[in-house]
Amino acid sequence: MAIPLPVNFYKAFMNSVSATDAFAGGKGNLALLPGFDLELWGVPTSAPAVDPNNLNFVYQRFQRGVMHYDKTTGTTQGLLLADYFKAIIIGNGLPPDLNAQAKSSPLYKQYDSSKSGWIARPNDLPNSDLTGAFEPEATVVIDPGHGGLEIGAVGRFPDGTVLREKDVNLQVANRVAELLKKAGYRVIQTRTADTSVSSVNKGLAGAGKLDIAADLQARMDIANNARATLFLAIHFNGHSDPDQRGTEMFYGRGRPHSGQSLRFATLMQQKTVAALSAVGYATVNRGVKDDQRAVGTGNYLYLLGPNAERPTTMPGALAEGLFLTNAADLAQLRDPKVIEAIARAYAAAVSEYLGPSPTSATSSSTIETYMVAAGDTLSAIAARFNVSVLAIVQTNDITDPSMIIVGQKLTIPAS
Repeated sequence: MAIPLPVNFYKAFMNSVSATDAFAGGKGNLALLPGFDLELWGVPTSAPAVDPNNLNFVYQRFQRGVMHYDKTTGTTQGLLLADYFKAIIIGNGLPPDLNAQAKSSPLYKQYDSSKSGWIARPNDLPNSDLTGAFEPEATVVIDPGHGGLEIGAVGRFPDGTVLREKDVNLQVANRVAELLKKAGYRVIQTRTADTSVSSVNKGLAGAGKLDIAADLQARMDIANNARATLFLAIHFNGHSDPDQRGTEMFYGRGRPHSGQSLRFATLMQQKTVAALSAVGYATVNRGVKDDQRAVGTGNYLYLLGPNAERPTTMPGALAEGLFLTNAADLAQLRDPKVIEAIARAYAAAVSEYLGPSPTSATSSSTIETYMVAAGDTLSAIAARFNVSVLAIVQTNDITDPSMIIVGQKLTIPAS
């Protein structure tokens, strides 16, 4: 005689929808809950049955899911068909026996954001595109480097004026965040003022001394706790050799998401170099580098690498826009048009990496106005804002594109 197993399928079915889920306002007829459970699962389509290939597993099938009992752990798991389908494609969340069965499916572990169309084996799924299909709400964490006691690199102009990296980082980060929010993305900044990110007590290693590791960990914690989709650290470079100049991006090597990080860093580099060229500055393209190029083989940038106590769990990149310690680069950072170009390049890279935001279709078709400055041309303005000359002409009813004047306000349409 077979010994009955406590599969608890009925209990799992009846507890699928809680009163809190069903009645967010706190009031409702609890007698309706079984009907909600039925709506979720549908009716049973089979009796409970032991898996013939593994006597420790028991199943019961419903119209919209499968109840699964594992004797070895004594656990009951409900798996809706939509979740089952998703679990096969992404390769996570399947019970071991179902995972073994799914390996022969052409859908198995096809979801790969580092590949074109986000498909790992396109020959198995021709004419398909899974781009962003199972991504959570896009959340971008922007980290303006340094802040507070940590100044970063310093640029000194011939007139004695000093430009501190922490201030430029924040200026650019604020503008990137503004652009992305206007485009409908959820954006979190690790700092919005001239402060360290870690708390005063935890972040200080002594009087007037910042615990840098704690401050960097606090930035990573913000991103991890927000379950961010993407992490962007904004910095500007410095070097003891004043001839060093140009633009470069770093990503973390040897991480589970290194492929995605490389893709994002590449977009950042391409768009920044192009944006600076569009405003008349030919930056040195120093390329995209893994973090071991910065700190030596076997080592990692703490913010991007695996050695932190709680490393970041999402793709990301660290941007080094220009060198504060190079006279030519530094002079450009005094120009608001250059700052705007860099910020827009970063925002465009984020947008291309993540794809359109859920609210982009309902956002305003006009993003802002721009006042024409000396030396401006419509083609340069269009390149700076990533829109076409025709779009600006049509939006502003310009009859002669060669006749724009200093001080004229132009409405910039959404890109």
